[in-house]
Amino acid sequence: MRAHQPHALVIARLAGNPNFEKLAIDLKNAGNPMGNAPIMDEGWPKLVDYLCNHVAPLV
Repeated sequence: MRAHQPHALVIARLAGNPNFEKLAIDLKNAGNPMGNAPIMDEGWPKLVDYLCNHVAPLV
């Protein structure tokens, strides 16, 4: 996982980005150069679920 991927996803959700779901998929599929596959496989879906169900856009 690249360091900016979770930040980009959180910002997109807070900004009310209408392409949030597509961005979540694109960022997950963007590659994993650091070799942290378990983090991406287990943590990413949890982050996406949390943002979708517990975080409301600010705008």
